[in-house]
Amino acid sequence: MSAGTPRRAGQFFLGLAVWAYKGWLGDLFPPGTPARDFLRVYSRKLTTVEGNTTFYATPGAETVRRWAEETPETFQFCFKLPREISHEGPLAARIDATRAFVARLMPLGPRLGPFFLLAALAAAVGLAAIDPGYLWLVAAQLAFYGLALASAWVPARPRF
Repeated sequence: MSAGTPRRAGQFFLGLAVWAYKGWLGDLFPPGTPARDFLRVYSRKLTTVEGNTTFYATPGAETVRRWAEETPETFQFCFKLPREISHEGPLAARIDATRAFVARLMPLGPRLGPFFLLAALAAAVGLAAIDPGYLWLVAAQLAFYGLALASAWVPARPRF
């Protein structure tokens, strides 16, 4: 898939929550693979990854550039919106921060997949804290760039 090529309905991506797990040496990664090569190797075996680190810190421009260089255009990142956006006050007040976050990641081009909004636990904030108007605004802005928003709600006591 090249830049500007629309995704087809039903297109399927397969990936994991992280790409830098040292426990996969000898399985996903060939023995002796240095940690600096994990993303490059991972992105040639799987088609997507959850970018969990962005929940804790927005990556620098150089890091984003390196991620783009290390991965094929067909690879998809699903980044978590930073906790400053999702967990620190009303979501509607975080639109500018959301725009800045998306702008930082835009150099990834076609590798930029859906964004993951981890809503604060229902027990801590209540479901009413998730402003549907904000989610619609974010989703609409991301759609302008050809991107999508994935969201999840985690119950206070997950049942398995």
